[in-house]
Amino acid sequence: MNPRDAIHILILSPIYFRLTLSQRLQLVREYCRSINSCSISITR
Repeated sequence: MNPRDAIHILILSPIYFRLTLSQRLQLVREYCRSINSCSISITR
């Protein structure tokens, strides 16, 4: 998953807009890392 797709999903959360810009960036990175690691483990 790329960051743009993650933002489209996370933007639906009411908490997303309460975070600071740096917190949003961290959230997007963690979300992408989490989703990508799940998809790798499923394909193995």
